[in-house]
Amino acid sequence: MDFYQSIASYYDDIFPENPLQSSFVLQSIEDAGNSRLLDIGCATGSLSLSLSSHLQYIEGIDIDREFLGIAAKKSSKKCTNIRFTYCDMLKIGQQFGANSFDALVCFGNTLVHLPDMNAMDRFFKNASEVLRKDGKMLLQIIHYDRILDQDIRQLPTIDTEKICFERNYATNKSTKRIAFKSSLLIKKSGERIQNSIELYPLRKKELHKLLKDNHFGDIQFYGNFNKKELETNDQPLIIECRRL
Repeated sequence: MDFYQSIASYYDDIFPENPLQSSFVLQSIEDAGNSRLLDIGCATGSLSLSLSSHLQYIEGIDIDREFLGIAAKKSSKKCTNIRFTYCDMLKIGQQFGANSFDALVCFGNTLVHLPDMNAMDRFFKNASEVLRKDGKMLLQIIHYDRILDQDIRQLPTIDTEKICFERNYATNKSTKRIAFKSSLLIKKSGERIQNSIELYPLRKKELHKLLKDNHFGDIQFYGNFNKKELETNDQPLIIECRRL
């Protein structure tokens, strides 16, 4: 069982819906009521569902079928403007074709699961293709300049009534990747689920170049979903940009 399959049943307890994400998306998209949105790495569909009454159409994609099954169950019959689909983020160009969407969202540190800069370049090429001219792309990853420059080994523990989720980093300088190690405690049963997955710690400078090289402009970097200017010690790195 892979990393996300093992925690799928508890994902909404670890990462509950964040209303600030929805507000950020709606503030960024002009004429939202007539817009089509692609939600990449949609997980259990919380963001897509929270936006469904504001947008014309939403396509949520993920490569984890456990997540997609949960998203489908959460989606009521009234949500006729959402579809949850199995799709690799590197194949969105093949799946949807040119100018298919007015906006693209990729939150939850999804981007850095790609193995290297070449794969990320392919993703942004595809993203540029499926977005119409002036379409918005919104991204969220961990602020890896902070992780690398300050040698951060641990992210804040997520501790609720139901779960305790510990997150640790170990840097591999030879591969230029990070081992993300997690431990999820299910408090009711006492079960503990431990995992490790490699991530590519994408720096702000690298990300900016990828965006510029693939026809994105008006690039803004924020330290939270309230559009606070990014600072050195911010944990998230949030991006808003436009397809030129």
